[in-house]
Amino acid sequence: MLSRSIDVIASHPIATAEVTAIGFLRLAFEPHAPAVGLAKMVNGGGPAFRLVKIGSMVLEAALLCFIWIGVARAMFVYSRDDQLWILLGVALLLLLAASPYLDVFDPRYRVPAIPFLATIAGVGWANLATLARNHNEIESNG
Repeated sequence: MLSRSIDVIASHPIATAEVTAIGFLRLAFEPHAPAVGLAKMVNGGGPAFRLVKIGSMVLEAALLCFIWIGVARAMFVYSRDDQLWILLGVALLLLLAASPYLDVFDPRYRVPAIPFLATIAGVGWANLATLARNHNEIESNG
């Protein structure tokens, strides 16, 4: 079965790359839309379900934005820090491993990468907090 899979990938490299890239972007940036399980828990899927579904998607989108902005800040400010690059590499490899499964999008495949990305994002946001604190001290002393 593995050899057959490798033959299909080798005979269609562009399609494989396209499916992998789209799956990677969806996995990294797209919030998850809760489905059937949550609909059964929240009053059979009525208006309350729609409200919870929209609220959870908005919260997840905000958290993903917060994480990726923090990651971008950290990698820009500390671009020569090898440890951050290793953490980012591990996170991206974990996302990439689940990326070819385009039609089976599920945030559980994103979960293993989140601690690595959150650590990097924390470094990026902590730098911003330090800059703001230093700026306030300079203004109060000046």
